[in-house]
Amino acid sequence: MKTKKCIFLILGLIALLGFGFAYQALFLNKPPRLALSPTEQNNTIENISALVNVFDGISTTSASMHLPLNSTAFNFLEVLAQKQQWQIETKDYGEMGLFIESINNIKNGADNRYWMYYVNNVQPQVSVSKQIINNNDIITFSFEAANW
Repeated sequence: MKTKKCIFLILGLIALLGFGFAYQALFLNKPPRLALSPTEQNNTIENISALVNVFDGISTTSASMHLPLNSTAFNFLEVLAQKQQWQIETKDYGEMGLFIESINNIKNGADNRYWMYYVNNVQPQVSVSKQIINNNDIITFSFEAANW
């Protein structure tokens, strides 16, 4: 009789645990949200703008977006490229970071032109993957003649 009670109790606990896991899987998984919560809004940078110039400004693209805090100029370019359906090629220089090799199939070296980037009209002294961007920054990627 005690054995039957123990088996019944164990089966009941297993059923209860199974129900708990099923409930969590079915009802507690929340769909993705389109709006940011106030906490998430405080952890983002906004009003980041970009201008991409190709061949002395003949072709330009501009965009504005929200990114997480501590995003880099490269993070911004990745999001922009995804929206524009561009391919980006980079070269990894280890501790120095990533350098842009091509954007949208426009490769460094064509007509002695190279991809340069600027933050608020100043060319940073670090790679695009090391440059942290801030609210209201203007990021410019420009395919221009080399000055060296």
